[in-house]
Amino acid sequence: MALTELTQRIHAHIPITQHIGFEFIEWDADLLTATAPLQANRNDKGSFFAGSQVTLCTLAGWGLTTLLAEQATEEPVDVVAVNSDIHYQIPLFSDAQVAALGFNTTLFAKRIKRRGKAKLRVEVQLLNQAGEVTSLFSAIYYARVARKL
Repeated sequence: MALTELTQRIHAHIPITQHIGFEFIEWDADLLTATAPLQANRNDKGSFFAGSQVTLCTLAGWGLTTLLAEQATEEPVDVVAVNSDIHYQIPLFSDAQVAALGFNTTLFAKRIKRRGKAKLRVEVQLLNQAGEVTSLFSAIYYARVARKL
């Protein structure tokens, strides 16, 4: 699946995401990268709004899990975050760079292919334009092959 198609899918099903201006940049095996502009996500202090940060991290993890699951099954999947945690390290005063990394992705792919469902642990770093980590996010995502109606 192309990253543009995945972004359009997110915008179609989660309309609020159209306002944060995120864009998936690259997907390479276990890693999905994205960006989002400060301007569309600025709070009253001039920094990146915490709610936008957690949204970006959640979407990056969801996107990575979806890409890996659909690659393994060659079918549409349903993905949900079942547990997540975020730690804000320093304020973000620039556009956000997002890096989502999946763990044990080979096992995840085997399980979803064999069972039609699996869990994936994902860690996401939000970085400023200087490359400093501003927020750390970790989550567990559950994926299953979509039910056909």
